[in-house]
Amino acid sequence: MPVSVGINKSLYKASDTVEIRGNISNNNPYPIIDATIKARILRSHPNLVDKAGEYITVDDKVIQKNINLKANENYSFE
Repeated sequence: MPVSVGINKSLYKASDTVEIRGNISNNNPYPIIDATIKARILRSHPNLVDKAGEYITVDDKVIQKNINLKANENYSFE
Protein backbone atom coordinates (compact mmCIF):
# COMPACT_ATOMS: atom_id res chain seq x y z
CA MET A 1 0.00 0.00 0.00
CA PRO A 2 2.10 2.95 -1.20
CA VAL A 3 1.60 6.25 0.58
CA SER A 4 2.70 9.50 -1.00
CA VAL A 5 2.78 12.53 1.28
CA GLY A 6 3.50 16.17 0.52
CA ILE A 7 4.40 18.92 2.96
CA ASN A 8 5.08 22.61 2.42
CA LYS A 9 8.66 22.74 3.76
CA SER A 10 11.18 20.65 5.67
CA LEU A 11 11.83 22.96 8.68
CA TYR A 12 9.20 24.63 10.84
CA LYS A 13 9.25 27.11 13.72
CA ALA A 14 7.33 26.30 16.92
CA SER A 15 4.33 28.44 15.91
CA ASP A 16 4.10 27.30 12.25
CA THR A 17 1.11 25.40 10.91
CA VAL A 18 1.93 22.11 9.20
CA GLU A 19 -0.29 21.03 6.31
CA ILE A 20 -0.09 17.34 5.45
CA ARG A 21 -1.68 15.96 2.31
CA GLY A 22 -1.18 12.87 0.27
CA ASN A 23 -2.58 9.82 -1.44
CA ILE A 24 -2.89 6.16 -0.46
CA SER A 25 -3.12 3.55 -3.21
CA ASN A 26 -4.37 0.05 -2.46
CA ASN A 27 -2.62 -1.97 -5.17
CA ASN A 28 -3.81 -5.24 -3.66
CA PRO A 29 -6.54 -7.49 -5.10
CA TYR A 30 -8.25 -7.41 -1.68
CA PRO A 31 -9.69 -4.57 0.44
CA ILE A 32 -7.98 -2.72 3.28
CA ILE A 33 -10.28 -2.24 6.27
CA ASP A 34 -10.05 0.26 9.14
CA ALA A 35 -6.70 1.85 8.24
CA THR A 36 -5.35 4.86 10.17
CA ILE A 37 -3.04 7.65 8.99
CA LYS A 38 -0.76 9.00 11.72
CA ALA A 39 1.84 11.77 11.79
CA ARG A 40 4.82 11.81 14.14
CA ILE A 41 6.31 15.18 15.02
CA LEU A 42 10.05 14.94 15.64
CA ARG A 43 12.69 17.33 16.91
CA SER A 44 16.19 16.68 15.64
CA HIS A 45 19.03 16.69 18.14
CA PRO A 46 21.05 19.92 17.92
CA ASN A 47 24.44 18.17 17.94
CA LEU A 48 24.35 15.43 15.32
CA VAL A 49 28.06 14.59 15.80
CA ASP A 50 27.49 13.39 19.40
CA LYS A 51 23.99 12.00 18.87
CA ALA A 52 24.12 10.88 15.23
CA GLY A 53 20.65 10.55 13.81
CA GLU A 54 18.87 10.87 17.15
CA TYR A 55 15.42 12.39 17.03
CA ILE A 56 13.12 13.25 19.91
CA THR A 57 9.41 12.49 19.45
CA VAL A 58 7.41 15.61 20.31
CA ASP A 59 3.93 14.32 19.50
CA ASP A 60 1.93 11.71 17.58
CA LYS A 61 -1.27 12.78 15.83
CA VAL A 62 -4.01 10.78 14.17
CA ILE A 63 -4.69 12.44 10.80
CA GLN A 64 -7.51 10.20 9.58
CA LYS A 65 -8.98 6.93 10.85
CA ASN A 66 -11.52 4.32 9.78
CA ILE A 67 -10.29 4.32 6.17
CA ASN A 68 -11.65 1.48 4.04
CA LEU A 69 -10.25 0.92 0.56
CA LYS A 70 -11.57 -1.48 -2.03
CA ALA A 71 -9.13 -3.42 -4.20
CA ASN A 72 -7.14 -1.02 -6.44
CA GLU A 73 -8.82 2.05 -4.91
CA ASN A 74 -7.10 5.38 -4.12
CA TYR A 75 -7.72 7.71 -1.17
CA SER A 76 -6.61 11.35 -1.01
CA PHE A 77 -6.30 13.21 2.29
CA GLU A 78 -5.55 16.75 3.45
